[in-house]
Amino acid sequence: MSSRLKVLIVDDDQISCLAVRQSLRESPLEVDVLEADSVAAAKEHLKRRDLDCLLLDYRLPGETGLVLLQAIREEEAVHQLDGGLPIIFLTAQGDETVAVAAMKAGATDYIPKSDLSQDRLSSAIRTGVEIHRRRGEVLQAHAKLRRAHDQLEGRVQKRTADIEQVNEALRRRNAELDEFTYVASHDLQEPLRKLVAFSDLLPRDLNCELPEQAKRDLDFITEAAKRMQALVQDLLALSRAGNAAMKRAPVSLQESVERAVETLSTRIEETGAVIVRDELPTVVGDRAMLARLYQNLIGNALKFIKPGQPPAIRLTVEKHDRKWILGVCDNGIGIKPEYAGQIFAPFKRLHGRNEYEGTGIGLAICRKIVERHGGQIWVESELDQGAHFRFTLKRSEAVECRSESENLQLCC
Repeated sequence: MSSRLKVLIVDDDQISCLAVRQSLRESPLEVDVLEADSVAAAKEHLKRRDLDCLLLDYRLPGETGLVLLQAIREEEAVHQLDGGLPIIFLTAQGDETVAVAAMKAGATDYIPKSDLSQDRLSSAIRTGVEIHRRRGEVLQAHAKLRRAHDQLEGRVQKRTADIEQVNEALRRRNAELDEFTYVASHDLQEPLRKLVAFSDLLPRDLNCELPEQAKRDLDFITEAAKRMQALVQDLLALSRAGNAAMKRAPVSLQESVERAVETLSTRIEETGAVIVRDELPTVVGDRAMLARLYQNLIGNALKFIKPGQPPAIRLTVEKHDRKWILGVCDNGIGIKPEYAGQIFAPFKRLHGRNEYEGTGIGLAICRKIVERHGGQIWVESELDQGAHFRFTLKRSEAVECRSESENLQLCC
């Protein structure tokens, strides 16, 4: 070792101290030797915390060396001193029981005084110092790791709190937006109804034949008001799909399809559509919303048909891990793949009103319903090759959402 070691001998027997000092003098270690003849004297040396090793005898006046050993280890445990102090217990002949007790109490090593030699003593000191040095390095590494962990945990907690704050603000704004949409749409209904009604009454109130241009203008006003009514109703449906509390329970998708087909029966008869279906499962979800989902998707297939070709619609189902992959496949006009990600946005239309009726909100409602059920929706299609609208639904236990906050937590 390159630096000198400061070793404290704690023993009230001068002959024993002399023998230890002589062994240290003959050893290859560079040592500064200090002596204490009692526990109290040893504690005065220990206060300076500059010792490299302690050679401790068991038999001391007043208190035993074992008491001092325990006190040192207890203080180290409280203050977490790096590595601790190497303590080598010196025992007399036949004190094996004391040696065992000392090792259990935290002694680094023990040497019977009868076996004392410069080789044995220098080896015990060198090994003890190295053991405690490495223990100190481990403790420092652990302390550094704990500090890094605490800092990282603090940053994670702060980031989590920031994200939660942003999410809360987003939820509040979405709720305000949904409320505004609902109120605004609801308040628009009455003036639109009056606009349509009075447009129908105007020719009778005038009690005369209107000029052709005036008739066209009045028809344009009536048609625009009706389109606005349809748009308002779809906005209300979109708002309800995203804001209404959900009651999740086992739902037979066979029954959901039956309800959708019944609602669309007139359109199905007019187009001569043929609808076939796989064996649809029972899932966990909101009964009314799932019926609306199939109504919108089947209605979409009945709308975008090829001229002169009756719609052929297939309702598909696949089991995948813990979810169902369901779908509505048609033989209609299809869409270009580059538009597949856009058609679920509100008001997104790929065709003019002259070609196909509608407000462009139906698929947005479908996406909202699927997302509220924890799933995803997409379309697989090629132009003139039909479209396959597919969505996923989880297979899980039924949960009833009773409030808006619970709805946000459990149903989204």
